[in-house]
Amino acid sequence: MSSSSYLFLIQICVFILCNCSTEARSSHNISLGSSLSPLGRQISWSSSSGDFAFGFLPVVEDGRATRRFLLAIWFDKTDPKTVVWSAEVNPSATGEATLELKTDGRLVLTDAQNRILWNSSGVSDDVSHAAMLDDGNFVLAGPDGSPRWQSFQHPTDTLLPGQSLLPGNKLRSMETDLLQLHRRFELLLEANGSDLALYAINTLSGSSYGFYWSVNTSTIATQLCFQQSGLRLNLMNESVISITSPSPETERDMYQRATIGDDGVFRHYAHPKNNATMGWKTVAFFPEGICKAEFTYGSGICGFNSYCIMNEDKVDCKCPPRYSYFDPNRTFGGCKQDFRMQSCEVDESSMFELMPMPNVDWPLAGYDHFWPVQEEKCKEWCSLDCLCAAVIFWNSTGDCWKKRHPMSNGMSGGFVNRTAYIKIPKGEGGGGGSSLAGVATSWGYVMPQIVVPNAK
Repeated sequence: MSSSSYLFLIQICVFILCNCSTEARSSHNISLGSSLSPLGRQISWSSSSGDFAFGFLPVVEDGRATRRFLLAIWFDKTDPKTVVWSAEVNPSATGEATLELKTDGRLVLTDAQNRILWNSSGVSDDVSHAAMLDDGNFVLAGPDGSPRWQSFQHPTDTLLPGQSLLPGNKLRSMETDLLQLHRRFELLLEANGSDLALYAINTLSGSSYGFYWSVNTSTIATQLCFQQSGLRLNLMNESVISITSPSPETERDMYQRATIGDDGVFRHYAHPKNNATMGWKTVAFFPEGICKAEFTYGSGICGFNSYCIMNEDKVDCKCPPRYSYFDPNRTFGGCKQDFRMQSCEVDESSMFELMPMPNVDWPLAGYDHFWPVQEEKCKEWCSLDCLCAAVIFWNSTGDCWKKRHPMSNGMSGGFVNRTAYIKIPKGEGGGGGSSLAGVATSWGYVMPQIVVPNAK
């Protein structure tokens, strides 16, 4: 089958199996030449139901709105408003930006100097109007009402009921600071339709560290389809793989969304339509054991020197004793030491101690391995080694692993049947006088993030 025939067949399957919107039916059509501005008289365009809006939302940092703005689509009746799509703009737009629906049908975001920050790509020249639809899809429509461009075909981190993910397309976790976007995780339906998988991503290059959850279809998948009853993977042979199961929450009058979070977990959410402040409830999520994921390179699910704990559907990234977050508001960014490392120039072994941390490990930070050994001997060898940041001991086998900085792939839980001993200065004040006073070491790999208006 040719690639063009394959794509045509996929498009047919999307129409039939997912029942996605195909026409821009709205009483709030947006005329060519219309525009929005973050600080202007009109900052957004609403759907006819008022459930969704498209326009500008302020970027929030440390709980406060900034003078930077996201060009986004959001649930407009939830409190706080919940983003479901955003344009990739580096950096985010300022108050002087303008979004205009040009007379040639292009949707263009420009800054104060009229430089293009973002535009709708691949739009034909017969666009007659735009519309924010009641299903959350923003479309540029032709004279017959059919889409020439639509946000549903350019998802960011979220799927809405009626929306699908086609082979080769992905959802990427939404993390942003005032200067750039950071995408640490993605959900990808392989271009050949063979696998649906979650990947950890290098934020600088965009390359993959590897997958940590997957569904092998054993045949060709045509789409990941999100319906009111949940997520399902539709296959070419007309069979279906259910990714999430129906729930009582999906049968009520609910807003729904499926979002990949900045912790790498993909969640199906529901929110009562008649209660704006009730908040989003997790209906289903995967993977359940994300803290068990290990990658040869990178920090792992949490940042360097931190470790991952799963509490129900929530991932917490914790710092070891005498370590602290690079930024307390961005706990996935890793941890730094609040003390100077043990010197290798002089013997400072007596100035440090090893604090036990049951059921904690950094599996891939090891540089030396002994077995079988006694626990006290394992700890002694780390104490005498100026390069040893921690040591892991497995009581049942007598295995002993020395760990170096930075420590990666940190994990904690009952499945980790080992004990970590973290090396820290003796005593609350450092135990070694001014030479060990709290000197924070900068490693240069912090991954800054900020909170955007996307309730979890």
